[in-house]
Amino acid sequence: MMITPLSLVALVLLAIISLIFIYFFWRLTTDAFRQIGFGRWQAILISFGCIVGGLFNIPLTQVGVDHQLVSIAVNVGGCLIPVLVSLEIILRKRTDIKRTLIGVAIIMLLTYILARPVPGKGIMIAFYLPPLFAAVCGILLAKNRRNAPSVAYISGTMGTLLGADILHLITPNAISKLTFGFPSPLLLSIGGAGVIDGIFLTGVMAVFLASLVIRFPGIVRPNKR
Repeated sequence: MMITPLSLVALVLLAIISLIFIYFFWRLTTDAFRQIGFGRWQAILISFGCIVGGLFNIPLTQVGVDHQLVSIAVNVGGCLIPVLVSLEIILRKRTDIKRTLIGVAIIMLLTYILARPVPGKGIMIAFYLPPLFAAVCGILLAKNRRNAPSVAYISGTMGTLLGADILHLITPNAISKLTFGFPSPLLLSIGGAGVIDGIFLTGVMAVFLASLVIRFPGIVRPNKR
């Protein structure tokens, strides 16, 4: 195959654009975790763990549904790590637990209503809705500007996990809808949707949106000691 100068330039430009996109995406994710109280290297490790962990699932159980064998698993990057990060935020008192739980309950209800089981694909919801709702919860529920990103992160990740994934899995006939027409065995991964997982993006985008909005004075109450 002959490579022309024009195609070579196009390949180089594509590679440069891809590297720029990866760089800014990496900066966005690490900055998001720094906004909720983690150090630089901690933020890098969490981001790397979420992305790579999206490839791995931890099996929980197997259930028989409509004469099919369905494996239920937990995704490392999309479920396990966000849960651990949320617990770390709460244990280190970087957020108000009562207000945060209200946010989780709101997002859980909204995502449960809006998400739909799609055969062979999983529980589907418009990617921009959970982080948008979570950012609003963070802004309105936080006691001060400093806590808004933490409330947004936990509300978005835990609320979406509970409402979109777990509540749908225990809803009657939901698993039957997901597995309809697909051969056994089928894997249903809680929090899993590939390398760049929806729960991971929800947390990052929620923190980014909350951090962006609270920079404008008067939107959130002043910091309190």
